[in-house]
Amino acid sequence: YCNDKSKYGLVTIPVANKMTDAGTVFKFTSTGTPGVYTLSTQGMNVQDEAALNMPFTATEDEGATFTFEFVSKGFAAISHNPSGTRTCFHESSWDSPAAVVRWEASSVQSHWSVEKATTLEVTLNSDGAATPTFYATFCAPFSYTVSGATAYTLAENGEYLVPTPVDGEVAAGTPVLLKGTAPTATLTIGTGYAATPTTSTALTGTYLAKTINGAADYVLGKNDAGVVGFYHWDNSKLSANRAYLAKTIDGVKGFAINWDGETDGISAVDNGQPAKDEAIYTLSGQRVSKPTRGLYIVNGKKVVIK
Repeated sequence: YCNDKSKYGLVTIPVANKMTDAGTVFKFTSTGTPGVYTLSTQGMNVQDEAALNMPFTATEDEGATFTFEFVSKGFAAISHNPSGTRTCFHESSWDSPAAVVRWEASSVQSHWSVEKATTLEVTLNSDGAATPTFYATFCAPFSYTVSGATAYTLAENGEYLVPTPVDGEVAAGTPVLLKGTAPTATLTIGTGYAATPTTSTALTGTYLAKTINGAADYVLGKNDAGVVGFYHWDNSKLSANRAYLAKTIDGVKGFAINWDGETDGISAVDNGQPAKDEAIYTLSGQRVSKPTRGLYIVNGKKVVIK
């Protein structure tokens, strides 16, 4: 990130785009030549556009190298195959939001201080209960350990997703569900690296922001009965470093999460018929007026209708 102007007199990249955003964590891999690295972010390789003032891009193509050109003590210009002066990373102050483009190393906007990223904060969303629980999906190209929440992998089991807590470090590329009692969790970054997300769980992870089919795929949320799970969505833009359930099942609105044999948000099991004026839902959140035998949700409770 570009250094804070109040400290160093340099142009500031907005705080929202700094180290708390996983999209701004770069991986520097040495080429074996001192000061020369390949750069990648979110599993993609950073490449230089051909034209001046064009943004740097992240692609699957490999081969671009970047050199640290030290311009003063503690500061360097990160140059792409430098030849002449107009080849450096430069924070373009005229763009909104700010972009990183090619420019000349003599400009202070091209001077960078690189700090090793050791931790990362992730925001979790409340389930809205009186004593709330907080959730988020997450998927990153690096390994990490979690504090302030527990990471779970999910497996399918009929209409349920069954969680398994991750013991110790979450492997790079693993899509997980984070569950905690506070709105933030802290990830301590490890050394593992995965260029693409793994496919060994029910969830599909993405490193970059992605367009999905919200009417077919399932994302983390609550159904009409307030049960946390994965459901269809009336949007199609999934943020970076998230995960979703990529499948289409006709007539199935969603998948509840089964914790210790109980679906999250459901406190008990009753046997018998609900009152006539009570709203009745299937486990996937679909309201029904004439339930047949089976398992339903009534007033936030799991009810077996005989």
